[in-house]
Amino acid sequence: MQLPTLILMIDLQQGPSGFHRTGVFRARFIIEALHDLRARLRAAGSDLLVRIGQPEQVLPQLARELGAGRVYCHGGVAGEELLVEDAVQRRLGRQGAELAASWGGTLFHVEDLPCGMEGMPLSYGELFWCLCAVCDTLFIVEAYFDGPFLRCESGT
Repeated sequence: MQLPTLILMIDLQQGPSGFHRTGVFRARFIIEALHDLRARLRAAGSDLLVRIGQPEQVLPQLARELGAGRVYCHGGVAGEELLVEDAVQRRLGRQGAELAASWGGTLFHVEDLPCGMEGMPLSYGELFWCLCAVCDTLFIVEAYFDGPFLRCESGT
């Protein structure tokens, strides 16, 4: 059984920058987007389970309730995300379940980068030319500027 699930962590506390991590407008946008996603999934014959809380607490409990042996998720890339992912994996492991994280959320898969993570350029210009090596055609459209479009074709 597959059950699309989203753990909503609306954090109204201040982050390291001194700003709230989730403001009123962002929270409203997220809730509206979830309503739309749920409606689209239902129209396709599925559904969306939304829970509020910390993933490391909610997911193991949900897996236990459903008798799930494996939980699939979108893998994290940043420090906090990786810590949460590790905590979920440990707690699922204690109850005999496993976490299967997959790469996503980026334009290119990390294994498809011609420069690799260790050779990742520090500037956008260098990254642009690095990515041209794997693109047949890469267009960057700057819709708000009158300047020409940048065009990169592989082999040029």
